[in-house]
Amino acid sequence: MFTEPDEELIAGLTGFAATNNIQSGRLQATGSVSGATLAWWSDLTKQVEKYNVDGQYELVSFLGNIAAANPADPNAPRIHAHAVMTGPGGIVAGHAVSLTVRASVEVNVTVFEQTVTRTKNDAFGLYLLG
Repeated sequence: MFTEPDEELIAGLTGFAATNNIQSGRLQATGSVSGATLAWWSDLTKQVEKYNVDGQYELVSFLGNIAAANPADPNAPRIHAHAVMTGPGGIVAGHAVSLTVRASVEVNVTVFEQTVTRTKNDAFGLYLLG
């Protein structure tokens, strides 16, 4: 999958998976972004802590998966990915909440034959592959 400038990557991947009926798979990508919202899970607060990254960054690693059973919309695929980016301030990384494509992001999607789902793990309060 190839992206266009200013496209929001996570929404684009979700739409691509839905349009192509991809319920489960693996994602890898590299490219350039002009901003992102990244996050990490805090055991202390039991919340996803988000932070914004603005400016031109190289997306040097983007790894994740597509799974069925999106809690917000059970009929939609769920994208879960982590990103490592480098730019003027150094390296930033985290759970990829949203990434805005700058020039292009090249995504490799490997589709799984068997459906992988997410279920809530009450110990952590997170939806994990199950």
